[in-house]
Amino acid sequence: MFFDDAILASKELEIALTKRDAGFAQKAPMCGIPYHVAHTYISKLINKGYKVTICDQVEDPKLAKGLVKRQVTKIITPGTFTDSEFLKSDENNYLMAVYLKKYDMYIAYTDFSTGELYYTYRTFLDEESLFSSVRDEIYRIMPSEILVNEDIDKTLNKFLANNFFITNYKNTDIVNIDIGKLVCENLSDLGQKKFNEKNLSDNIAIKILLDYLFKTQKIHLNHINNFNYYDYYKNLVLDENSKRTLELLRGLNTNNKKGSLLEILDKCKTSMGSRLLKKWLSSPLTNIDRIEDRLNHIEDFNSDLLVTEDIKDRLKNIYDIERLSLKISNKTLNPKEINSIKETINLSLEIKKLLGKNNNNLKNLSVKIENLAFYL
Repeated sequence: MFFDDAILASKELEIALTKRDAGFAQKAPMCGIPYHVAHTYISKLINKGYKVTICDQVEDPKLAKGLVKRQVTKIITPGTFTDSEFLKSDENNYLMAVYLKKYDMYIAYTDFSTGELYYTYRTFLDEESLFSSVRDEIYRIMPSEILVNEDIDKTLNKFLANNFFITNYKNTDIVNIDIGKLVCENLSDLGQKKFNEKNLSDNIAIKILLDYLFKTQKIHLNHINNFNYYDYYKNLVLDENSKRTLELLRGLNTNNKKGSLLEILDKCKTSMGSRLLKKWLSSPLTNIDRIEDRLNHIEDFNSDLLVTEDIKDRLKNIYDIERLSLKISNKTLNPKEINSIKETINLSLEIKKLLGKNNNNLKNLSVKIENLAFYL
């Protein structure tokens, strides 16, 4: 790193700042970090709210004439950070796009490390209801980074900037996004099919989200192959004050998981289960049939403790394959991860078999467990 970047990085990372001749009157400030521990320093910068641009050599030094050609190969941001060594295993790392125009609200968000993507759209009768719903959704999702359009109200923008990492999108940039070309060239065949089936080309939040991911990651987005619409009014809407007072996700005195209802309930054996439980607590069910169905499954597990314990033993050894979806889609798995996927597939089939032996609601669960090897 050189010049202002070097001065800033040396301060934030607490590393030595040096100088070297660069053809100017004064020597150029510079600093560096060992390549093999770069991910550690990158995570520190991300946690401090910075974006990190990665530049790599893109030609063979032996064949280069003069300076070796370099170019930006990735831009790591708080919402696109995917290093599982530094992400909290029981929490999603969401990138969110919010587009507001008059009384229309478009929201889309994704966890790039897992490939899951959700979106919604709603029209409100007045500005106050619009802003209230936007704030409630942001606090429910708790994204690491939010993409917003420049037309967003100054008061709301100030609120977002004071509490979240914000990236602004100009209207001209949004208009120039060729979503058809972007989807055709960067999503898998399944992703393109899902996108076109749901006619999402007019959803501006999704347009912004996909454009940002492509421009920063500079890879195909093959693992984003489903677009999940949600209507948050079908679940209980809780504002931030209610969640804080009820200590659903964070304790009042600790401001983290400790002392919360989530800490008490989270006995999950996998990180995937912990993340799902957190989503359920953030958006409680209101449909009585769905509530009864969930309670029936709990009752069936409690009435057959032998099967429950057998399943628990297997779940303990299941790998967090959601967080491997990006590597799977881009074929960058290492041997250890490939073996972990193999073990996870075998264990999931064993769980399917255990559930299928029952004649109650658990048998219905077994039908929902697919052979993951089919997708590899």
